[in-house]
Amino acid sequence: MSSRHGENEMLPYSHARRNFIVLSHRARTAPDFTLNDLCGAAGRWDVLARCIGSALLISHGIREDSAVHLLLSGEPDPPKTVSVLGSRVRYLNPDERSTAALMKKALEMSISDGPIESTPGIYVSRMDLSGLIDLLKGKIVLLDEGGIDIMCVPDWPMGAPLNFFLSDDREFSDEEKSAIEGVSDMTLSVGPVVLQSQQAIDAVHNHLDRYERG
Repeated sequence: MSSRHGENEMLPYSHARRNFIVLSHRARTAPDFTLNDLCGAAGRWDVLARCIGSALLISHGIREDSAVHLLLSGEPDPPKTVSVLGSRVRYLNPDERSTAALMKKALEMSISDGPIESTPGIYVSRMDLSGLIDLLKGKIVLLDEGGIDIMCVPDWPMGAPLNFFLSDDREFSDEEKSAIEGVSDMTLSVGPVVLQSQQAIDAVHNHLDRYERG
C-alpha cells in the first residue's frame, strides 16, 4: 500500500486545498431511491445533499478550492465513494433534490474500481475508508465534539491540503474512529454546541476564511 502522501494520478480530485470526507452509514448505494423521500427510503441522502452544498456552494458561486467525498456504506451495494470537485463540477444548485439527482446519476455508473466521472466534477469509485486515507495528501483532521476547539489552533498550514473527516447524522463506529485517529494530525471541535454535519462544514469554512483574510 502506498503512502497517503505519495502521488496517485487516479484521483485528480484529491488535490483540493479543503477536502471534507463524510462517512455515510445509511444512504442507498443504488440509484433505486425516489427524490421525493430523501430523508426516509433513500437512507438520509438529504443529509449528504446538504453537506455537498455547505462544502462547495457560496453566494453566486462555487468554492473551486474545495471537494467533498461521500464514503457510502449503506445497502445494497457498498462500499462506494462519490466525490464532488469544486474546480470541475457543473449543474450544482442549492436545492437538495437536484443535488440528489446528480448523486443518483453517479450511482447508475457501472464500476469495478474507478473512479469514473458521471457528470463534470462528480466521480464514483469502489474506494473504502482505508483506500481514501491512503491517497490523501496534507493534514488529516478528525471533527469530533470531544476535540480541541478549532478556535484554539494557532497556525494553519495554508500551503498544504486540509482533510476534514466527519460523520453523517450517526456517530462514527469504533472501527471508523480508530482508523481515522490512527492517521489524524489533530482532533477538533467546531464549538461548544453539537452541530449537524452540514453546519460543522459551514463552521470550518468560516473559520478558515477568516484566518486566511488575517
